[in-house]
Amino acid sequence: MAKFSWKELGSGFKTIFSRNALLIMGFYTLNMYSTYFKNGFRSLLVLDEIGLPATILGMLTSFFLIIGLVTRTPAGNIVDKKQDNIKKLLIIASSLKALSCLLYTYLNNDIGVWLSFFFDGVVWSFVGVASPALLAKSVDKKAMGSAYAIFEGGMTVITASARPLGAALFTNFGSSLIPAWIAFGIQAVSIIFVLFMDGSKFKQNIDEIRTKVNEKTHHEKASKHKSFLGLSMIALPLALINGAQYIMYNMEANFCPDYANTMGFDYLGPATLGGTVFGVLSIVVGFACDFMNPAVLIIISFIGQAIAPILLGMADTQNMFSIALLIYFFTRYYTMPLKILAMKRAPASEQGAVAGTILFGQDLFSIIATTLCGALIDSIGYSGTFYGLGGLGTALLIVFIIYTVRDNAQRKNAF
Repeated sequence: MAKFSWKELGSGFKTIFSRNALLIMGFYTLNMYSTYFKNGFRSLLVLDEIGLPATILGMLTSFFLIIGLVTRTPAGNIVDKKQDNIKKLLIIASSLKALSCLLYTYLNNDIGVWLSFFFDGVVWSFVGVASPALLAKSVDKKAMGSAYAIFEGGMTVITASARPLGAALFTNFGSSLIPAWIAFGIQAVSIIFVLFMDGSKFKQNIDEIRTKVNEKTHHEKASKHKSFLGLSMIALPLALINGAQYIMYNMEANFCPDYANTMGFDYLGPATLGGTVFGVLSIVVGFACDFMNPAVLIIISFIGQAIAPILLGMADTQNMFSIALLIYFFTRYYTMPLKILAMKRAPASEQGAVAGTILFGQDLFSIIATTLCGALIDSIGYSGTFYGLGGLGTALLIVFIIYTVRDNAQRKNAF
């Protein structure tokens, strides 16, 4: 790891407040607000207005995620290779994403809803890859952790009301028409942010990076194949490790409330406290990645993610259950440092592929996680499933340590 320098950090931090960086943050926040707002009434529309059963809704959601998964890496490649036209691409994507908010209303039948989920999945995936990739191209690597702390943290705070507001408006107005047009309008406003971006800066950033002989030589030696089928080979190991941790995330999100109810434990209290602290920690960890090696933060996180499920499986009192759940939430911040670690190791010309690869890993494991956990619970019970996830967490901790040691040795030898 390069020697820490306050001067370099200060210089890098200035890039967070550059024109493009701020506009990308605003663009991304509006996109996510529109997405969460639309998702707030999407399930209600499918179940209540169109009248499809819950099983079909589950299938539609899985279909949506699969479409997003398939779109991730091509989207990253497009962002990396079409620098001269990136503003036009963002305007087209934003326009199509705005249109997707209306499709659910005007294609409200059995066939139309499948088309809506397909179209929505494609544009949602592209924007989700493009935004973090373009931010990475716009800020100095020395301040990338801080940039992502502001980027993700600010978006999380601002969009907190989007999902419940979308659901409330749908319920109050008894139709998806008004909330759909509101989601359309929010998404359309994001185009204004794109119009004020300086498209030449993205190309200039890549040209500057490529003139740095040491970094170029370093990456050529460290990885002979930077990408394969649109996947970043630099980010792929981290993306798979991050994605595998999402099995425990899906277990907690989908089954832990029922487990608590079965055992007679209070879930709401510790989950609310843990979720609040997790949100704060995600921001703090992002900033910390600029002051220390992200790998250290990841190892601490993985230790907690290995211990928490074992304690949940052993829990026989409310206090033990609460402690286990809090350990889980307090150490669930791993995605932030893993993403930053991958983006700091990749050149600016590969940030689209990196962003797409990280999200690809999350989507891949999220698709199978809920079904896998459900099957395990039915066959070996909650305790057995939690013990198994504790074993998975321990394995991922060991794998990451081995990966870090080997990667650091390879990078040291590359120089």
